Amino acid sequence: MVKQITPIYEWDPETGVATCIIINGNRTHIGIAKCRPEDRDMMGEKTGCTIAEMRAEIDYLKSVRDDDIKPTLQAYKTLYYSINQSKRFNPDSYETRMLMKKIAHYTADLELINGMIDNARNDLATYIDQKAQTWEKIRKNRQKGKIDQK
Repeated sequence: MVKQITPIYEWDPETGVATCIIINGNRTHIGIAKCRPEDRDMMGEKTGCTIAEMRAEIDYLKSVRDDDIKPTLQAYKTLYYSINQSKRFNPDSYETRMLMKKIAHYTADLELINGMIDNARNDLATYIDQKAQTWEKIRKNRQKGKIDQK
């Protein structure tokens, strides 16, 4: 059963800083979003917390990759290299085949998590770009409204 992880949010409207904390076991992942000075007129808690959460999730994925998958894969590769150097090495033995399956499994996991990290980073960049475009349209409409009123 997969344990549901509930993020913890903090928003400071005076500084425009949003923080998201994700606790997974004994690991804590923190994402921070700071509002740019030129965007203070559009600053919002939901946007800040969303960006902070996306950054915390990226940190979580990187932790899984760097602290779990990569060391395990390296250990299996080192073991394979060690037995491969033996004079009695049998590439068809059950143990060797199982070791190769483990290496293939963790290699696929590494590729998968790298893809997830790339997707999460792209999603974050897209979200920020879309917000910036929306804010620019709103600012133009506000300026247009001020000119029409005169």
